[in-house]
Amino acid sequence: MSTGSSMQTIKCVVVGDGAVGKTCLLISYTTNKFPSDYVPTVFDNYAVTVMIGGEPYTLGLFDTAGQEDYDRLRPLSYPATDVFLVCFSVVNPASYENVKEKWVPEIMHHCPKVPFILVGTQMDLRTDQTMVEKLAKNRQRAITVEQGEKLARELKAVKYVECSALTQKEVIKCVAVGDGAVGKTCLLISYAQGRFPPGYVPTVFDTYAVSVRIGDTQHTLGLFDTAGQEEYEMLRDLSYPGTDVFLVCFSIVNPTSLENARQLWIPEVTRACPNAPFLLVGTQSDLRADRRTLDWLARSRQKPVPTEVGQRLARSMGAAAYVECSALTMDNLKQVFDEALLAVLEPPKTVASKKRGRRCALM
Repeated sequence: MSTGSSMQTIKCVVVGDGAVGKTCLLISYTTNKFPSDYVPTVFDNYAVTVMIGGEPYTLGLFDTAGQEDYDRLRPLSYPATDVFLVCFSVVNPASYENVKEKWVPEIMHHCPKVPFILVGTQMDLRTDQTMVEKLAKNRQRAITVEQGEKLARELKAVKYVECSALTQKEVIKCVAVGDGAVGKTCLLISYAQGRFPPGYVPTVFDTYAVSVRIGDTQHTLGLFDTAGQEEYEMLRDLSYPGTDVFLVCFSIVNPTSLENARQLWIPEVTRACPNAPFLLVGTQSDLRADRRTLDWLARSRQKPVPTEVGQRLARSMGAAAYVECSALTMDNLKQVFDEALLAVLEPPKTVASKKRGRRCALM
């Protein structure tokens, strides 16, 4: 694990047979959408910010090619690896056998002290009738959970995990929208990394991931930042498919941004994803009583947006909740995301009938 002046980095390398879903696994995790086409990988990498024990880390994800042609090239990506994901498809018994015969021996040869996790991919196909029949024709069956766990113990894997990049089980996608400079990026960074960013950097798109436990279930909360500028309108729509909940943000000390939430942002997200709930979020609450900000607003004969005005707009527009927060002081910051999770996992009875189709789809 490399350390720097700002954030520690964890290098995670994914190995396994070709076509078992390694690339889909990484793309689905980092972008929260399943790739539509299969493209054999030589090498690719991704980066995600994650919180571990209250500390922010950069998780560097390195994809590798499983084909035999790359056996000599592939190990070049192994130096400085902190953890391996050894993947096989639960509906490809040969890939399961290759874990023991090829992949674990290979990584142990190059990195004998690096831990690895055994990952069974494509679990959604285990009960797929077409796949079951295809396997039966070859007198095969899908790999069971027990078989995966047994192999993990035998090979001394840290853990055995099954997943589906297609269904993204237990992943919640949260997209933040709103005018530029209202604090969307600061909101997400402060929550995901536990620190307020020192400078303003206009965002086109960025993503973060936070692991949260709700009851007995561990969820990945995927946080998607978007650009508020008009020139990114067509590009912004590309981040909406698969959204579970929106954060429609405005600045409490920018009345125009509240009006735009009503006229632009709420109509945009409800048009794109009519079944996805949204929260109305008033940002920069720490500036409501700031003397310099009040003087600046007074020059334009304006005042900060009162809490009652935000609440009234939230009710009139059908928001799941209204929350005010400060990314700088972190006041009410956790409540924003708690309410977002609640809107997804425990929707009001009036919209419960929409829950089955709540995820936004690109038509």
